[in-house]
Amino acid sequence: MRNRQKICLVIPCYNEEFRLDIKEFLRHCSDDLIFVFVNDGSTDNTAEVLCPHVGRNWHVVSLEKNKGKSEAIRQGALYIKKSGLDKEITWFGFWDSDLSIPLAELENFYKFSECFGADADGVVGSRVKRMGSNISRSLVRHYLGRVFCTLVSFLFSISYYDTQCGAKIFKKEMLEPGFSEPFNSNWIFDVELLLRLMHHEIIEYPLHVWQEKPGSKIRFPTVIFEVVRDLVHLKKIYGS
Repeated sequence: MRNRQKICLVIPCYNEEFRLDIKEFLRHCSDDLIFVFVNDGSTDNTAEVLCPHVGRNWHVVSLEKNKGKSEAIRQGALYIKKSGLDKEITWFGFWDSDLSIPLAELENFYKFSECFGADADGVVGSRVKRMGSNISRSLVRHYLGRVFCTLVSFLFSISYYDTQCGAKIFKKEMLEPGFSEPFNSNWIFDVELLLRLMHHEIIEYPLHVWQEKPGSKIRFPTVIFEVVRDLVHLKKIYGS
């Protein structure tokens, strides 16, 4: 990784023993790229897979009980502050553990920021299927995503093509406003995070590569109900 600015990525993990590509993470781990893996109360051997590699640029935070993705990522962000890693880095962020977005894309996040948002406080991935991209996503997920983002735009007056993409990076100054308080939603915490940072400049980077990976723990009938409930709750908190 030829990053010119040091970054720390939080990787939330829940029962990822067989999905974690440890070799790929090790290949990118460097003085410019630090990983904080958050083992979110896994009941399999996720901890045993992660812990042998702990070192200066490879950290593991273990939660006793499963807290959900939003709190796992928040605990990772808090760890960055508590451990003093924030004094070493310029950027931090989070990335899906299944590497549906290759770590090689991180370099493009930086380049996009330099070209289109030099003063931006954050860059969020966006799964836009376009000429020259390799975005492999089921039609059901695609159309549900479009309906969801349209609804979010209508309810909160924030316009993002893809709020739920699992790759987002921010300037380290966003640690406090973005992650100091617990999130009110687990499934759509990304929306709440963007609402918290709505007065900062956050730009969307259209990904070159996104590959849907098998083994997702999302069960749509249940999730859709919870998403609607959380949207109503966030509307009460954040208004328009």
